[in-house]
Amino acid sequence: MSSRAVKQPNGLYARFSTIVDDFTHYNATREELWTIFRDEGGIDCANGKMERADKDLSVDGSTGRFEEALKTIEICHGKDIAVKRRKDLS
Repeated sequence: MSSRAVKQPNGLYARFSTIVDDFTHYNATREELWTIFRDEGGIDCANGKMERADKDLSVDGSTGRFEEALKTIEICHGKDIAVKRRKDLS
């Protein structure tokens, strides 16, 4: 898997790339991100990725995927970049 859908704390969606270990798309609507995944892997792929993102919500609205992505960004790109991504996507 080279990317995954992530629900942002602000309710919008992001695409997290495991190749560059960072978000490549963010502040997208569900439909916008679904279209990106459909174009990359087809309808079933897009549906699966978006369903997993939607099911990943915690009680406070944050997501495990979002927090995991930020941890990866911090490890690979530094704390300052991770803090900036949290601010930009929240």
